[in-house]
Amino acid sequence: MTYASIADLKARLGATKSTNDDALARALEAATAQIAEHTGRDFAVAPAAHGGNSRVFRPEQAHRLDIDDCVADVNTVVEYKTARTGSWTALTVDTDFIFEPLNGRFNSRTWSTESVVMINPGKFLSCAAWPSVRVTARWGWPEIPDDIAEATLLQASKLVDRGDAPSGTLGVDGFGSVVRVQSGLDRDAATLIEPFVRIVL
Repeated sequence: MTYASIADLKARLGATKSTNDDALARALEAATAQIAEHTGRDFAVAPAAHGGNSRVFRPEQAHRLDIDDCVADVNTVVEYKTARTGSWTALTVDTDFIFEPLNGRFNSRTWSTESVVMINPGKFLSCAAWPSVRVTARWGWPEIPDDIAEATLLQASKLVDRGDAPSGTLGVDGFGSVVRVQSGLDRDAATLIEPFVRIVL
């Protein structure tokens, strides 16, 4: 899925643009991919119901594990094992571990769950070469953040303009200066998504 709709992009571009829906869809898909790559996140909205979708992880710390973005709820399951061929053992939320960020918020924004933090001093995550933690969750975000949607529209608009200027030149302004389409991520889009960049330690 893309982080903004074709209708939103059409409204942003205005009635002067005659670009067809296929071209707009490609611009939105490219902008979405660029933002996902830059932030290290997938901002797709999590499914409403659990589908038994499990992912495995290899901890690098005994007390903390960064996981893919998800929406943690009462049906989210975290399991671990201490031997590669061992069986999975379920951990208990608020007894063995907690999810972070707390309350599903960070920097005054609604946020996805992104970490498992151990709080039981008698239990540790195995920092082995093989995946020792399995999480079953609703993967994704509670909703697409407004700043991400706006950045997607900015970047997609830029890509549409770039398609109108294969040489990188849109034309000449009223002062006779050449108007060029800058390459890379739109500056304002980059500013909007910067708080969402996942820090990999």
